[in-house]
Amino acid sequence: MHTVIGIDAATQARNVGLARSVADGSRLEVEEALTPASNAEAVETVARWCEGPTLLAIDAPLGWPRAMGRALASHRAGDAIEAPAQDVFRRLTDDRVHEIFRKRPLDVGSNLIARTAHAALALLAGVRERTGETIPLAWSPSEAARVRAIEVYPAATLRARGLSDSGYKGKGPSETAARKGLLDALSDEIRSGRDVRASAAETDHVLDAILCGLAGSDFLAGQGMPPREEEHDRVRHEGWIWVRPAVRD
Repeated sequence: MHTVIGIDAATQARNVGLARSVADGSRLEVEEALTPASNAEAVETVARWCEGPTLLAIDAPLGWPRAMGRALASHRAGDAIEAPAQDVFRRLTDDRVHEIFRKRPLDVGSNLIARTAHAALALLAGVRERTGETIPLAWSPSEAARVRAIEVYPAATLRARGLSDSGYKGKGPSETAARKGLLDALSDEIRSGRDVRASAAETDHVLDAILCGLAGSDFLAGQGMPPREEEHDRVRHEGWIWVRPAVRD
């Protein structure tokens, strides 16, 4: 069994969601879920939860487009950037998710999501320092590091199951009802107590953290779609969104 820590990353602690679960291959048991009071508390909580084999499943880009790094390394103000804008601002994994699920993640090179990515990497660095673990990015369920991390995308995790990824973010009664509906729809895969369910119904950040954990469980079960062999060098620079294949009608 693995501990899976779902992290809905954000620049402000009040918008971060954390969920600690146990994955046993058939069902995800969510044992604790919360929104931290500060970024320091987020680091401390995740570090404390890293007991035994642990996978951190993080909803945030963990890398930038390779073409962006190449283009900006020698760029000077006023010079043209020769690479196409799509290559500079968008990663391969973003295009792949859109191709499969018709849902495009925000471009880390041109959207405010870059600040979330920066915050997520800072949190990961803090957990590394706090635990003394190297916490590499995982590329296979069978790798040996005790604590590893992957990038996930809750919207794609929902779409992979034929569920809607819209209408559940917000504080109104309709959004609360939508979150409860998603929890009901996922009841065969996710088990949780009343407190966890209440927290997930109350805020989409906690629900997204639980969905991150579900994507992590898929990865550990060998269901995550990997990059193609010829893409490995690029995605190890840019990062990769792990999601299982879409259900077929």
